[in-house]
Amino acid sequence: MGPVISGRQTCLVPTSEADLDLLARWFADPEFVEHWGGLPMPREEVAAKCVGRRRPQVDPS
Repeated sequence: MGPVISGRQTCLVPTSEADLDLLARWFADPEFVEHWGGLPMPREEVAAKCVGRRRPQVDPS
């Protein structure tokens, strides 16, 4: 696992394949994605962008 950023109420950790089901549900939900740029994303795109399949050494931003 990569670096972890911790605060008083939040802990950010790098995503992994284990997170893909949850992330795919979030990014398929129109009410969620309206706050993150607009359109729902298919599972394959979420996997490529959010769990390091495209470039494992780069975290999405």
